[in-house]
Amino acid sequence: MDGDIHTTRRDLNVAAAERVAQPLPPGRRVGIPWHGRGRVARRRPKAPPRTVHYKDRSGEWQKRRLADCGDLDPAELFPVRDPGARRGRIAIAGYLYYRSAELHVPFESSLERDVLLCLDFDRSVGALQAQPFEIRDGDGEPICPDVFAQTVDGPVVIEAKERKRLSSEAVRARLDRTAAACDVAGWRFEVRTRPERDFLRNLWFCRGAVPSPEIRAELAGPILRRAREGASVEEALPPRAHKSLSRTVLLSLIWDGELRCDLSKPLSNQTKITTTEVTR
Repeated sequence: MDGDIHTTRRDLNVAAAERVAQPLPPGRRVGIPWHGRGRVARRRPKAPPRTVHYKDRSGEWQKRRLADCGDLDPAELFPVRDPGARRGRIAIAGYLYYRSAELHVPFESSLERDVLLCLDFDRSVGALQAQPFEIRDGDGEPICPDVFAQTVDGPVVIEAKERKRLSSEAVRARLDRTAAACDVAGWRFEVRTRPERDFLRNLWFCRGAVPSPEIRAELAGPILRRAREGASVEEALPPRAHKSLSRTVLLSLIWDGELRCDLSKPLSNQTKITTTEVTR
């Protein structure tokens, strides 16, 4: 009886040793007793790839790696969201006619509208789009910049913020995220605040002056000749032409960049104007 018991135990030990020597099936781990376990270094999860989600001109969603978006063209983008009213928002929203590219650009606040107006007047800015894309970096909500524009110095991402909001830590953290994403894509990044009141009034005043092509062709030449060596607004107006029509043509020349003056002060008959080379 004792021999049978010892034989049985020996056979069991051999069988157990054979099972341990067999390879484990895929996905199985060798059990480690609690007294033999130590601290095991945990692998940090890989950061999700930074991607840009945008809509093309047909309205279809597209996706690209952020590092591959250096050649993204604002003229080929479509706004990723409409400027419609949302719950909790009391800001002004709508569309601004961007005369440089002859398209309507959405804005979600009066500040964004004023920034778009200044960009439309800027001769170094070409095509642009508002709410152009979403940047997803896996760190919080997606980033949707206010404006993406093409300039003579390359593409630039613009955020419009009120001066008082720049002191907020949450706003600064979001701007830092946007700046870091722009560095990866090779874009410049700018933060613009609300322009001065007199400058905005002058821009709106000049932008609204749209004479007919016939009247502009007739009066633009005499006005430019009088302003070539420097003159006031009153001195640049042709004496025999209608004052209102001449003034409308003069304001349109200021908006188009053919005339230059100090727009930081209210325009008047005594404002000095000169001619300038058109760079647009």
